[in-house]
Amino acid sequence: MSYNKNNLTNLTSQLIKVPGLASDSSTILNSRTSASGGEFYELEPGEVLDFIETDSDLQKLPEELKTDQSYIGAIQVRPLYSGKDVRKEDCPFARPLSVNEKFYPAIGEIVILVEYVKGLYYKDIINIDGNINNNAQPDISINKLTSDTSQTKNYKKNTPPQKSNNKTKLGKVLIDKNDKVKPLQPHEGNYILEGKFGNSIRFGSNKNNEPHIKIRNGQATENDSKPALTYIEEDINKDKNSIWLIENDTVAFIPDTKEAPKNTVEYKGNQILINSDKIVFNSKVNELAFFGKKNIGFSTDGEFCINATKDIIINSKANIKTISTSETNIKAGTRTVIDSPKVLIGSNGSSEPLVLGNKWKAYMTELLNAIIAHIHKSGSGPTDMPLNDPKFSALIAKLDTILSKKCTTE
Repeated sequence: MSYNKNNLTNLTSQLIKVPGLASDSSTILNSRTSASGGEFYELEPGEVLDFIETDSDLQKLPEELKTDQSYIGAIQVRPLYSGKDVRKEDCPFARPLSVNEKFYPAIGEIVILVEYVKGLYYKDIINIDGNINNNAQPDISINKLTSDTSQTKNYKKNTPPQKSNNKTKLGKVLIDKNDKVKPLQPHEGNYILEGKFGNSIRFGSNKNNEPHIKIRNGQATENDSKPALTYIEEDINKDKNSIWLIENDTVAFIPDTKEAPKNTVEYKGNQILINSDKIVFNSKVNELAFFGKKNIGFSTDGEFCINATKDIIINSKANIKTISTSETNIKAGTRTVIDSPKVLIGSNGSSEPLVLGNKWKAYMTELLNAIIAHIHKSGSGPTDMPLNDPKFSALIAKLDTILSKKCTTE
């Protein structure tokens, strides 16, 4: 909204039919001298009265706009100068100025208003008291009641509103001002985007002007109890969810497992760090690939599970080691094959060879049959076969039961 500082008279015609600004200047908060001699402002602050969030909220709009989906995200607003003391039902609606970058305010916050070709728009929330969660100033646009109806030139001339005696709700979610959420510490040259709930993106750098991007969703719990307007830094270890993109710097990242992955070096150089209570990677159609020029490490205090519908293939040009301080179990549905030029069981120093079962059976069968058939010379001639030869025959019958039904070797 534009206004004249001397008489605070609304200088525009119908809101939806305004052809453009009085000046072609695009400078924010630009002012010039009007024809009436007063200081003329192209932009005007306004108090947010309501928020159009859903299709049902469109019913709050004037009749001709009730089906206009472009008003989702619009606000009802009372201009602080040209609309002071106008009743809420007579106040206009403004849409976000940018289609790509939008900051939705809380009820009671002060935004900047501007009129362009097709109506009234809002941009930026004015930093009244520096609170990240909200800067609401409820009823600031009606704190000076007046009976001068000339002030409401482009609005219905009705009885001025009365200042609310009740605590103003800031919206459906923002019920009250939340001092737990703290602003981020600014640094020279940084560009910071901060939400109202402890979420932020910082485009910054280190002390050597090497860039970094820090994305945070949920500040560290220890910051909740700090005084309002305490400026805080992001903390990769304590913030609830973090993604840091770092160039040529060292991050004091602390893994939460009891043991860090083996061969893990310092967290330094060009790196991306992700930290959260839970991280899920899901590829809906194609591959999920991990590549590491040097080491790849996994560490967990719980189970490490790999499930595959098809083969699991592990290839290494060096050693493959499986180490357990307890049991190591290998279970297969059909067979387990170990194929190597040399297989050691027991330790790296094992030297005793394994016995081949079938050859051992054949040897023992031959041996036992020889025992059964053996005879001795005596003075009266050859002796008969041993009296206990049935026992030897029984031992031969048991040889098959000694052979493993699961394990075979070459």
